Amino acid sequence: PRAAVSIGRDRLDAAALAGHSVVLEGRFQPEKTIFIDNRTHRGVAGFHVMTPVTIPGSEWQVMVLRGWVAANPRERTRLPEIRTPDGPVRVSGTVEPDLGRALELKASSPPGPGDRLWQNFDAARYEAWAGVRLQAFVVRQSAGTAVDDGLVREWRSVAGDVDKHRGYAAQWLAMALASAVVIVVLALGLRRGDRPH
Repeated sequence: PRAAVSIGRDRLDAAALAGHSVVLEGRFQPEKTIFIDNRTHRGVAGFHVMTPVTIPGSEWQVMVLRGWVAANPRERTRLPEIRTPDGPVRVSGTVEPDLGRALELKASSPPGPGDRLWQNFDAARYEAWAGVRLQAFVVRQSAGTAVDDGLVREWRSVAGDVDKHRGYAAQWLAMALASAVVIVVLALGLRRGDRPH
């Protein structure tokens, strides 16, 4: 495996780092935490928690997808309190150039100053909302990071998703072949039925 890249002061190429392990040292900005709605874990509704990290001496912040937290079952839009370290932290994770998006039936209006519940993460919109400059990627925090915040970091394996989609493709191919065989058999049967006896 490749060694983890240390994120420092400079602007980095998101495409070159995609899927790569990274480490960064800085401070979380808890007042700029947002919650991404409609994210489930083992069938339970909740939120993904995202907080930017300030890197000392850098003009660029790094957005960290910290983990998952359950929603209040009685009041879904009530945001939970998240424990965030107030001192220097060392975060390890994986670079994600773009996060998957939930379907939005209509374009959402720009969030207000106190709006911390979002349907999807949009970097440009977040920069305008939080007054920060972000690196062009998100770091998905790894489970091994020693940050006691109570968040769940059991991320789905990308390899597992690939295997699942290959399985779906094989099923569709088998169905298509079966349909083709049925059509050919029926066509041959009709042609034989048209012949004079």
